[in-house]
Amino acid sequence: MKRLKDAQKDAKIERIQRIDRGKDFGRFGLDARRLFVDETRYHIEPLCEHIRKYKSLGDLVEIADVGGGNGILAKAVLDELGEEYPHLTIDLLDLDDSKFPNGEKRIRYVVHDAREPLGKQYDALLARSMLHYNTPAEQKQIIAEMATGTRAGGLVTIVQPTPMSRKNKKEINGLYDLLCGMKSSNKKCWLTLAEITRLVERSGLQIQESKWLENGKYTVDGFYKERYKLSDEEIEKVRTYLAGRPGVYMPTSVITAIRR
Repeated sequence: MKRLKDAQKDAKIERIQRIDRGKDFGRFGLDARRLFVDETRYHIEPLCEHIRKYKSLGDLVEIADVGGGNGILAKAVLDELGEEYPHLTIDLLDLDDSKFPNGEKRIRYVVHDAREPLGKQYDALLARSMLHYNTPAEQKQIIAEMATGTRAGGLVTIVQPTPMSRKNKKEINGLYDLLCGMKSSNKKCWLTLAEITRLVERSGLQIQESKWLENGKYTVDGFYKERYKLSDEEIEKVRTYLAGRPGVYMPTSVITAIRR
């Protein structure tokens, strides 16, 4: 029995460590690597500025990366603030523990469903590119839980690709219905920046800034082909849906809000 338990434990460790998750987006094509790896510094900038403004160097600083399983954002925050703040810790929260990267001493890996209460309050929370895996009602719940899980004066940062209009949203949701239908994967639900901003405000958070970054190029060859492992026949179906265009434009939105 002990040998079986040891073997199961070793198998789980191997499963967690077998992939360098920092290269994950590289396998999704050049578009994804640019948007989610190369631009990470812009995504964590509001959080880092907030910590530097409101926390002393000797303070305990607790941050959560919600749904951030591959650890790219958590590691970037630790690299940026870790030397300045020796008592900074980051909780990396994700429902799928197979995404967790190799261990970092100041990052705590926690299996957590973002739709459920966080169980504690943080000085800052960060969530990137995870809302669309949930229904609109679940997205509302996730944002509400993030608001409740933030200390007074704390910052919530949501980084999320967003359609630019309702018309654009309908087109993009239709595209993902096609992609997910071909691959029997879970449906994606994209909301506009205005819709996410309203959910943030209704959660009781006070918006600090809500903006688009000048990016958002998702092409068949640069993203969809690799991300969904499309066959030649499936690629043609996507190109037909796009009516000859190389892809869609969906800029990354960065929304920051304070818990009062």
